[in-house]
Amino acid sequence: MHVDEEILYQPSLECYEALNQDDMNYVLQQGGILVPAGFTTDLASVPRLFWRVFPPFGTYSLAAIVHDYLYSEISTYDIERSTADRIFRDAMITLGVGRITRNILYNAVRHGGWIPWSRQRGK
Repeated sequence: MHVDEEILYQPSLECYEALNQDDMNYVLQQGGILVPAGFTTDLASVPRLFWRVFPPFGTYSLAAIVHDYLYSEISTYDIERSTADRIFRDAMITLGVGRITRNILYNAVRHGGWIPWSRQRGK
């Protein structure tokens, strides 16, 4: 994974938000995903109750940004939710996220991701 970006973290009472300062290009074997500058994300959408174990930011932050963009209504990529989730999982592998953490986060988006996907993408 080659990523060239600067991310600004802005803690708030409810969640962390990150503002992508520059275009971020996530390169896949079959192409790339361009997350445009100015895209705002909550990073990993983890309920606050679990932040001690899985904070919104971590080694998986860049994977979460790409995943959030693919879920967003402004995404220019016409893909299925399952594909966005697999990209998230594969990006975490590339980033060296531990197997247990990776599997928990991946399974969380597979089971609960339909809610934000429906809200954002209307599919």
